[in-house]
Amino acid sequence: MELSKKWALTTLFLAFFMLIGAAGITVIVDPYFHYHKPLSWLEYPLNN
Repeated sequence: MELSKKWALTTLFLAFFMLIGAAGITVIVDPYFHYHKPLSWLEYPLNN
């Protein structure tokens, strides 16, 4: 496999997993409570 193809595939996989990680954190923390009720073990600082 040539170097440019390996670099492109590695970059795509890393970008994909970083996006999945960011989405996972958003679903767990969920500051607007779209996906679940507030979690008892997580504190949410809400300011107006």
